[in-house]
Amino acid sequence: MGDLYFNELSVDFSFSVQPQNEEEAKDLLLQFIQAYYAYKVSSGYDSVYILSYVRLSLTYIVDVFGTGKFFVFLNELESDNKITDEEKKLFKAAISETYIPEWNPEFYYLNHIAFGFGKAYLNKSFSISFSNNYNNGGNSWNHYVFKILEHRLNNDARIEYIDRLSNNISTIKHVVENHEIWDKCIYINKHPSRKLLPKKNQSEFVVKSLTGLNWDDFYKNQQRIDNVTIKKKIGHIVACINGWQECRTKDHRKTFTAGNRYIAIDTENSTFEYYIGTDDHKGEIKFHDEQIITKKVEETRKIELA
Repeated sequence: MGDLYFNELSVDFSFSVQPQNEEEAKDLLLQFIQAYYAYKVSSGYDSVYILSYVRLSLTYIVDVFGTGKFFVFLNELESDNKITDEEKKLFKAAISETYIPEWNPEFYYLNHIAFGFGKAYLNKSFSISFSNNYNNGGNSWNHYVFKILEHRLNNDARIEYIDRLSNNISTIKHVVENHEIWDKCIYINKHPSRKLLPKKNQSEFVVKSLTGLNWDDFYKNQQRIDNVTIKKKIGHIVACINGWQECRTKDHRKTFTAGNRYIAIDTENSTFEYYIGTDDHKGEIKFHDEQIITKKVEETRKIELA
């Protein structure tokens, strides 16, 4: 399950309500990128492709006004610090993919061909949509499952009509609350001795998903975040997407291993307790950091990891 299948109907403006101006279009593009990265990070895949019926159909999000500003807006999102340069490059690479669909079977949603929904169903994956409304109603693409109709030729060359359910993502909230896809995370850190958190930058989507805060604001407010379950979940997901493998529970704390190193989730401080071997405690690490914080009676200092 490594592909996203873009729901092209969500930017088919004969079917959906188009943005009213370029600013709305840019906001919609940002929503898509955030949902894409929330999936990419939590699923643990290095390669996630956005495939659709029409090549580069994502550009319709902002090019409905004929301005050709899709890639200009990507640069603006980067300059506004809403996405990083790495995220922009990976996203541009992802949307360059395309797919030529077969005639049989075809999938429809509300009498429209729904290629993205259909491929997501066939491959037990997810389509990705936008939260703009339909033209024919006030409904929204902000749903996590859609009922679609499969048209399939049977052995007698007659068309069969079969109801199917297709999983969908349109917001980060979907990734967090409705899909729980990090439970199937398979990313493995192949060089744990060289880098403690190889995906620490991407993991910010985790804390945004669960709290609505970035890492800095999370740690400013984390003493007031009394939901232990949320803190444990954040630590668990961050550990998984950085290649740490759950091995045991130590003192009622989930513990993960990479090589001879161990981290255990500390929900009181929202940190990882860091060990070399099973008992050689070195200090603690914030969920997004690569520095060990050692706490002694006389001092608190940070040691950069080698």
